[in-house]
Amino acid sequence: MPPVLVVLKGGWHFFFSLVIIVGTLVRGYPPATAALAGIVSLVIIHIIRSRRIDLKLIYEALVLGGKYSLGIGSIIACIGIILALVGLTGVGLKFSWFLSEFTHGMAFFAILLVGLISMVLGMGLPSGPAYIVLAIMAGPALIDMGFSLLAAHLIMIWFSIDSEITPPVGLASITAAGIARSEPMKTMFTAFKFAKGLYILPFMFYYRPALLLQGSIGMIVETIISILLGLIAFAAFWENFLLKKTSFIERFLLLISSAGLLLPGLMWNGIGCILFGGVVFSQKITLSKAVQVSSQS
Repeated sequence: MPPVLVVLKGGWHFFFSLVIIVGTLVRGYPPATAALAGIVSLVIIHIIRSRRIDLKLIYEALVLGGKYSLGIGSIIACIGIILALVGLTGVGLKFSWFLSEFTHGMAFFAILLVGLISMVLGMGLPSGPAYIVLAIMAGPALIDMGFSLLAAHLIMIWFSIDSEITPPVGLASITAAGIARSEPMKTMFTAFKFAKGLYILPFMFYYRPALLLQGSIGMIVETIISILLGLIAFAAFWENFLLKKTSFIERFLLLISSAGLLLPGLMWNGIGCILFGGVVFSQKITLSKAVQVSSQS
């Protein structure tokens, strides 16, 4: 992979198109207008940089864009059919009743069930449509169970993001595989493995509302720090690596510390922080001893 500075030096001008797209959307124009403005800005930037009009290159870009839009158009058509079926058949209302009855009003199992459903939806839908279907089907049930409006929709949005990496239709993974010239399916499974923190935060939205900036400033800061450390500890446990490869005991302690840091309550957060700090301190000592031995030899 080329260095970041080299990439930025050769492609910094593309940020202008992004700014134009975002600015057009912020000013209230439709997405289609914003997309057209971005395309036109790219053509203008290319002409300014190359100081000539390359009609062949512009034609090839339009043809390539048309080919890509065929797949996106078919996906949007399928999304329209799915949303119509959900709305006209009343599946959304029936599912809301099923969700509340099946979980017996227990928030943990409700969030878990929404996550499983989003994983299934993500196998065939992009994140936006998957969220819309979830909002229609599960949104009313979550709110009736006592979830705040913000927490319920953030849970559904967050779970819907996994559609970008869920095999076999992870669009973001496929795009990344095309850029990296790697195998799409292998890239999807690797992304699915790395994104395990994605399935932890939806539970935090409900059990730790300070993450949604609800509460005192001290509680919000403590919650953000403890969840951040908890995710780092969980990632280190999952990958069996922190500052170096972890031993069995260190990996076990990382799992316990991640649970303590993610659970609500200052006592649990303190225990988790101490365990996590102990593992970091132990690995630093081991690494420093290894450096001293190598320098002496």
